[in-house]
This record gives sequence, C-alpha cells and structure tokens, in this order.
Amino acid sequence: MNAVERIESIILIFVGLVGMTLWYGCWVKPHDEMRYAVMECMGDRTGEAAYQECHQYLANERNRQAGDR
Repeated sequence: MNAVERIESIILIFVGLVGMTLWYGCWVKPHDEMRYAVMECMGDRTGEAAYQECHQYLANERNRQAGDR
C-alpha cells in the first residue's frame, strides 16, 4: 500500500465517521427523543389512539416552541 492509497483510506474512514455522526445527531437522536416523550405521555395507556393523541400533542408543543424562537 503506497502513500496515496493510505491517504485515500484515511479520508474514506473520516468521511464515513462524519456521515455517521451527522446521521445520528440529525436523525436518530431527535426521533428517539420524540419516541421517549410519547411513551412518557402515554403512561399506562396502550393502543394506537393513545399514541396518536400523545404524538399530536407533542408535535404541536414542539411547533409552538419553534415558533417562539
């Protein structure tokens, strides 16, 4: 493996790590936070109706907070 191939490999690994970090921060973390908030809102209630109610409530709260900024 020559120097150019080593540099290309390092760049590829770096770009992959940056991509995974961005994916986690911009997609996984916010969606997990919303899921946990919905589960907390639902409490002991189960069913799709309870999920939809809590999801809609939390989405509206998030939109209001974004509008206040």
